This record gives sequence, structure tokens and C-alpha cells, in this order.
Amino acid sequence: MQNKSIIVALDAVTLKETSSIIAELDLCFQGFIGWFMVSSGLVENTDVSHYRLASHLSIAFLILSLVFWFLLQNLEIKKNTKKINFFFLSVFLFFLIIQIILGAFLAGLDGGLIYNTLLYSDC
Repeated sequence: MQNKSIIVALDAVTLKETSSIIAELDLCFQGFIGWFMVSSGLVENTDVSHYRLASHLSIAFLILSLVFWFLLQNLEIKKNTKKINFFFLSVFLFFLIIQIILGAFLAGLDGGLIYNTLLYSDC
């Protein structure tokens, strides 16, 4: 009998409530990862772990994409008549996100302190 009541309770949860619960869990997880990232810079040195920095940024991209997807589904947006190739757009966004995450790894490793005269002509 108890299994049947769980299934009925799960059927009563709407899509809006489910997306609300997922958003709240994502935000709590983002806060935990942010605290976990900052705590790595409070122990021996003041630099945060580049792995934790990149994971914090990756989760932020995940939350941003979920918010954008939710807005596209729930708002009345006029469709654009010009179409962009889906494969090109997917590959472009994939490489853009990978490049930004690699930048987080570089920032976490203090790469700017080593190559700080890269763009200057007097080096």
C-alpha cells in the first residue's frame, strides 16, 4: 500500500513544482561548491584550487542554461525566420564553454602572473 501512495504523490507534483525544486537544489549546490572553493584558499595559501574554481564556474553555466531554457519554454517569444545550423551552433557553444572553463583553470593556477608581458611589445 505504501508504494502506491508514493506513486500517487509523485503524480500530483506538477512540472512547475518539479522545475522549482530542481532550481532550488541547483542554487544550494552552487552555494556549497562556492563555500568549498573559498575554503580551499583559507588553509595554507590564499589561492583557491583551480579544480574547485572550474567546477564552480561549470555549475554556474549549468544554472544559467537551465534558466534560459525555462524562459524559452514559458515566455511567448517570436520565432526568428532566419535559421542557424544546429550543428554549427552546438559546436560553437561547446567550444565557447570549454574555452571559458580552461580560462578558469588558468586563473586558478595564476597563469597571468607568469606571462604578464605577453601582449606588450617591450618584452
